[in-house]
Amino acid sequence: MTLSRTYRSFAVILTALFLLLQGVSLSHAASYGSEPHEHDGVICVVSLQDEAQAIVPPPVEMPEAPALQSRIDAPYDVDFDSAPTRHYRGREPPPRGPPSK
Repeated sequence: MTLSRTYRSFAVILTALFLLLQGVSLSHAASYGSEPHEHDGVICVVSLQDEAQAIVPPPVEMPEAPALQSRIDAPYDVDFDSAPTRHYRGREPPPRGPPSK
């Protein structure tokens, strides 16, 4: 009983914290926008996260092919269509041991 109550209160507190942080983030974005700005002489880290760190150019050469490209065929052939069919009677389980003579 107490575990359920503790879990429920923890879930409510966690949800409230999440919604509070989302609200603070939205109000900061509404106040300052995405332009770089300062708070008391310190550059705001939230506004810097939108900037691109580095632009990586796409590769211009094709990658090398792997050494083993040919497909190795299996030395045997299995034909599943000609496999013997099993017939089970009613709802009894299938036989698990060797066939009785």
